[in-house]
Amino acid sequence: LTELPRHEQASMPEMMRAVQILGDKPSPQISFSSTFPVPAATGDELLIRVSAAGITADEVSWPELYGSNRIPGHDIAGTVAALGPAYQGSVKPGDEVFAMIKAATGAGGQADYVPVSGSEVALKPARISMSEAAALPIPALTAWEALHEHAQIEKGNTILITGASGAVGIMLVQMASKLLAGWEKSVGSVDAVFDTVGSEVHRRSWRSLRQGGTMVTVADPPPAWAFNGGKPEELKENPDAKFLYFIVTANGKTLGETAALFDSGLLETLPVVEFQAEQAREAWDMASAQAFTGRAIRVVLADGNPDVIASFRRAFSADTYPDIVGTASTPDELKHALSSTRCDAVLLDMETFGEASVLQAIKDSHAALPTIYLSHNPASDTLENIVLRKTATGIVKKEGKAEDLVFAIEAILDGPVESDEASAVNPNRLTDREREVLKYLLEAMTTTEIASELHRSLRTISALKQSGCEKLGVQSIAGLFKLKDRII
Repeated sequence: LTELPRHEQASMPEMMRAVQILGDKPSPQISFSSTFPVPAATGDELLIRVSAAGITADEVSWPELYGSNRIPGHDIAGTVAALGPAYQGSVKPGDEVFAMIKAATGAGGQADYVPVSGSEVALKPARISMSEAAALPIPALTAWEALHEHAQIEKGNTILITGASGAVGIMLVQMASKLLAGWEKSVGSVDAVFDTVGSEVHRRSWRSLRQGGTMVTVADPPPAWAFNGGKPEELKENPDAKFLYFIVTANGKTLGETAALFDSGLLETLPVVEFQAEQAREAWDMASAQAFTGRAIRVVLADGNPDVIASFRRAFSADTYPDIVGTASTPDELKHALSSTRCDAVLLDMETFGEASVLQAIKDSHAALPTIYLSHNPASDTLENIVLRKTATGIVKKEGKAEDLVFAIEAILDGPVESDEASAVNPNRLTDREREVLKYLLEAMTTTEIASELHRSLRTISALKQSGCEKLGVQSIAGLFKLKDRII
């Protein structure tokens, strides 16, 4: 979240601070400026003095963002500063509100002030903070729309939710388990699937859908059938199934209904991390990094040998991750793939793409994109290898089992794991991933269940479990429970 302090002055300034998106879609850059003119409320709009604005990590790739304004942020919380001349609602200046702003308006909320349609605004839940409120609109509205309007879930229905640790997934789990559906840890055939992950997870989740059930997905990127009247291939096995991909609709009335659930304590808020407006770049970097959690690692695979690409596709299809979303056999094809495909990392064959100039070109156009080289001899002391080891995100051995390569990729993307003796009994030295795995262990989940929940390979979860327990100096679940309060 980008925290924006509330202004107390009665009159509004002429200029305001705002986060900006610079560059183009393939290489967006986050910036911050204090020279934006304060907008006015027109028609039925309300001018909101923003206290906090949420971040949607993949928002920088939305085409509607690249207009003249280029201020991101569609989830906000703040105070009504002024009313448009045609506004007829009950909200008045001074009221604390939250809203999801329609993406098509082009007016982003990561600014001191933003005009919002009267139909998008609801009174903020009184029991939660501005930052907590700003994290809710898109996740809460998406979950509500999926359950109540599209799948029409009723009491007693069973459902499967993928990506349950993400923001939308957390809202779906709460609404489904507390308000509507039956809830089981073991998944058989279910009445409905709510997919927030997509890619291979989406394809596999069809196996859990009963005949004639409902598949609803909000995954990004969406499945191939989502547009132009397409139909899922899975209908061959489940011909009566209903299927839908949707993009959430801004709706102040529905947001008001969810606000009552938060005020009553029936629904809990999402965890938030606050940043000052001037720390926008750091906030966006953190959001992008956390976007790995709860979904497949999307990779572009670059290799000059088409047989190698085919073998990687076969190998990865046997494991949940990574998901190959693009391929390239030449530098020009790689440039095109990276400019047209949204991915989390690029895997490069060192023999074909091992020149330092190729890596530099990637860094120039996609500075934050992890680059992982595949090499027959990663330890080689050639000049090119030495240069690549210093500038690439990582280098892994090309041969070996698919699960070994998956583990190596995940380990590189998750970052280094500390193992020094000073951290052995200090829970504060646990990485976020280790702490997350240990929390699930304390909830009596198996490593297999945790791997499924977090969408990581079993080997990765086992490694995080081992390194976390080593840092805490425990060798059993019983020992882990003794440190439960310190871990949680």
